[in-house]
Amino acid sequence: MTPTPLPESGPFAGDGHAAADEVAPPRKPPLIPSHIAWPGFVIALLLLSIFAAFQAFFAAQSDGGAQVVEAYYDSAIAFDDEQAAQAASNALGWSAGVEVGACEGGLCAVDVVVRDREGAPVEGLNGLLRVSRPQSAATVARIPLASSDAPGVYRQFVPLNADGLWDFAVTARRGDEQFVTEIRRDVAR
Repeated sequence: MTPTPLPESGPFAGDGHAAADEVAPPRKPPLIPSHIAWPGFVIALLLLSIFAAFQAFFAAQSDGGAQVVEAYYDSAIAFDDEQAAQAASNALGWSAGVEVGACEGGLCAVDVVVRDREGAPVEGLNGLLRVSRPQSAATVARIPLASSDAPGVYRQFVPLNADGLWDFAVTARRGDEQFVTEIRRDVAR
């Protein structure tokens, strides 16, 4: 195999070096010397990861952090009884709705409307309305059901201190009948 001859002029002439008459432009020195730039880059990455870790820590603690469920052990023991009560309540065929009215002085009017299987209002219930936030283990309020002028409507004044999702758990009795339900509403005060 014969070697390919090099051109006689241009950058590849002769021995492979640039022609003698061409002069490379002078290089500008870097803005930051490399002995400072590379360690600075490593330090910046470390600081960024530390900042991200602290931000994640503070975000995790912003809603109060880990929460303990009230009377967890007692609730676990009563689980079978609660499931039986829920099944009996479902067999009644009753339904409930929650309407949040006007708020004044930190309290909002909350109407719990209970209807039977045929859609007729259910009157004469005694029980409890438990109000909580989905993201919190704590109960905000436990309020006895109070009848209003309208049949099947039970009006309570509840301290709803913020907009957003709220859980309304109703436990009510009428004679031997027990009604249990939980309703989640997006509240805009």
